[in-house]
Amino acid sequence: MRALFFSCILALAGNSFAQNSEFQVWTQVGAEGDLIKKVDWSASFSARFGDRGLNTFFPEFGLEYKLAKWLRPSIEYRYVADKDEYFNYTSKHRLNFNLTLKESFDRLAVSARVRYQSAFDRLASSENFNPEFDRAFRTKFALKYDLKDNIISPAASAELFFDPRFGATSLLSKVRIGIGADLELDGPHGFDFKYQLDARLDPSKGSRHAISVAYTYKF
Repeated sequence: MRALFFSCILALAGNSFAQNSEFQVWTQVGAEGDLIKKVDWSASFSARFGDRGLNTFFPEFGLEYKLAKWLRPSIEYRYVADKDEYFNYTSKHRLNFNLTLKESFDRLAVSARVRYQSAFDRLASSENFNPEFDRAFRTKFALKYDLKDNIISPAASAELFFDPRFGATSLLSKVRIGIGADLELDGPHGFDFKYQLDARLDPSKGSRHAISVAYTYKF
C-alpha cells in the first residue's frame, strides 16, 4: 500500500514537468502572539504573483488552542481576492478548521496537520473545483532539522488535497511538495523560504512551481 502511495506521488511530480506549468512568487508578512492562557492569535497578509501580475491576495486571522504540548486545534478566517481569466478579481470568504500534531526528537521536529476548509460562496458543488480555495480536506506532513550552531534549519513538507464532493471522479486532487529552510534569528523576527511544487492529479490541468518567502513577527 505504501509503495502504491509513493508511486502515485512520483507520477504526479513527473506529470507536472511534462505538462504546461506556471511559475509564481508567494510573499507573506505576519504576526503572532499569546492572547490568553493556552490561546495564541495570528494575523498575516499574503500576495501571490505570476505571469498576470498580482494573481491572488488575502488577509488571514486565526486562533490556536494548546490542548496539549503535542496537539493544537485552530480556526482561521481568510478573505481571498483571486484574479480570473478575464483579469477581474473575484472575492471569497473561507474558514479553515485545523488539527495539528507536533513532536520533537532531539533536533528533528515532526508535525502533521489535518484541515477542512470551506469557502462561503462554494457551499454547493462546483464543476470547476479548485482545491486551493473551495471546499477540501487537506493533510500535511512536515519535517524540520535544527542544525547545530547554524541559523538555518532545513525543512520539507508534503500535502495532499482531497475533493469532498459526492460523486467526484477522484478524491485525491492535488499534491503539494515543499523544500526550504527556516532562519532561526534572535529576537522576535522569523523568516522562512521554500520552493514548492503543486502537481494536479489530472495532468491536463498543468502544475505550479512557486518560490515562497515569509516573514513573521512574534510578540
